[in-house]
Amino acid sequence: MGREPFRDLMNHVVAFNSLFQEIEEKAKKLEQEKERLSYIEDIFYNSGVAIIITDREGKIKFFSRGAEALTEYKRDEIKNIAMLFAGELDFGRFAEGWEGKTAYIHGRHDKKLVQIFPSKIDGGALIILVPVKENVDIKEVNDLIKNTPFGIYILQGDVIKYANNKMLGVLGYEEKDVVGHPLINFIHPEDTRIFKKGKTAMGLRHHFEIRFVSKNGVRYAEVTSTPVTYMGEEAVLGTFIDTTERKVAEEALYMSERKYRQVVENAVEGIYRITVDGEFLEANNSFLNMFGYGSLEEISEEIENAWNLYPRENEVKKFLQIIRKSGKVRNYEMEGRRKDGKVIVTTQSAVFVREEGDGVIEGIIQDITARKKAEEEAEFYNSLLRHDLGNKNQIILGYLELLSNYDLPEKERLFLGKALDAVRAGTDLIEKIRYLHQASEETGVKVINLEKIVKKVVDGYVMEAEKNGIAIKCECNGKIKVKAGMLVEEVIANLLENSIKHSRATEIKIYPVERDGEAGICIEDNGVGIPDDMKEEIFKKKVKGKESKGSGLGLYLVKKIVEKYEGEVEVKDGDEGGTKFLIYFKKR
Repeated sequence: MGREPFRDLMNHVVAFNSLFQEIEEKAKKLEQEKERLSYIEDIFYNSGVAIIITDREGKIKFFSRGAEALTEYKRDEIKNIAMLFAGELDFGRFAEGWEGKTAYIHGRHDKKLVQIFPSKIDGGALIILVPVKENVDIKEVNDLIKNTPFGIYILQGDVIKYANNKMLGVLGYEEKDVVGHPLINFIHPEDTRIFKKGKTAMGLRHHFEIRFVSKNGVRYAEVTSTPVTYMGEEAVLGTFIDTTERKVAEEALYMSERKYRQVVENAVEGIYRITVDGEFLEANNSFLNMFGYGSLEEISEEIENAWNLYPRENEVKKFLQIIRKSGKVRNYEMEGRRKDGKVIVTTQSAVFVREEGDGVIEGIIQDITARKKAEEEAEFYNSLLRHDLGNKNQIILGYLELLSNYDLPEKERLFLGKALDAVRAGTDLIEKIRYLHQASEETGVKVINLEKIVKKVVDGYVMEAEKNGIAIKCECNGKIKVKAGMLVEEVIANLLENSIKHSRATEIKIYPVERDGEAGICIEDNGVGIPDDMKEEIFKKKVKGKESKGSGLGLYLVKKIVEKYEGEVEVKDGDEGGTKFLIYFKKR
């Protein structure tokens, strides 16, 4: 092997040694970069170069793919065993004076003669092995370094004297456009100061991050520069890893986190992260303002446990039980206490995240104190309307009906009839409001026998139907069992009464219907029917026929109750003219 090629090879070897030393130093200083260093280690593992790292006792800690190919051992079976060199080696002096020495290394099947290029690392050694053959082909070694997966360049002064394929690929230029030109031409203007500071002087080695200006845009790189001798003159050997993809990902993550942070901070709702044990991790401004505090630090200092913000211990206990069991909770109401002592009503929706400790609760909170007050007032007036006013209406209706028994002149009897109609309409309206309120208050469903309810309702309307010349035929059986609730009776009564009063039918049929996973009943008459344009509007609030004296809430109430039980109501033309209403509920 000639002297100049050997010197070139040594320069490249120094680059490998420098980069590995840099990795070791970084690992000690920055624990959080372990993942990145692991990535770099993978690059060297796959580089094709035979690289071995040992500890101070000579036991193997790193074994590259190139070393595997050379020895025919796998790294998992060779790790932590003594070095494979034949004969005795003094590891105390191993990195001194051994550059370029030859030795035999044990392979799986035979010994391999290799040239050794070692350096000390953290008490152990980093060793690059080059197989020795008769008439060693230096071009083969140079090609190996030229095509290594990390960038390599050599500077003399400011001029690039050598650039491997990786560097040319990063810059996007051919060799003639790079070699012989100042490196600073390819460095981002804002990073030239970093580069000048990082240039090696007086035998020092530097590690720095810069941006290359390539033919296709900016590329990020982590560079290590080392003083070397090249072609008999002082030079700087630079090695670098292209970190563009990582940087782009980091910037995207930063922007995403920044956008998320802005959304959280500007949200109208309170947003928080609190441990199950009650430690504040995060709270946005709306959360802090809701409880009367100015900062996370202030609320953390004054409130020892975050759950102490909620004075009712049983509410907190139940909240934690639900979220631990199901992993989430929605619209859970809890009373809170502000810094000034004022009690507020809150509603919370949160998820349980299993992190360190007993876990973290991430939630959204709203102050619904004003809404609860408005609801209480509405309930008061609703109760007043349903009970007090309803009772007064019944008294008025009673007196008017007594008055109708007297022999009144035709004009007075006409006025009395209108008064009775108005009072009855008012009573009907109050009843409808009462049922709407019950529908909103009722929770859950149960299995009911639809046939029994239908027969009960029909029995109550038979006489009224007969007065109107209508026959009711009920064809239901005892097998109609569905998931619904107590207000189904009101649904059937509304539909049947509606048909008796407005259909002008002679017959009303009630029979069972079924479809996938659902069952119900159909109420069909042979009357005048409902116009198609009216079918689209009929279930809306306050919609009624021209001749109807009702409130316009009946069919709206029907739809509201049916949907409360996760059912569906439809209106269609009857098979013999007229109209049919179909009601479906989930089967039991």
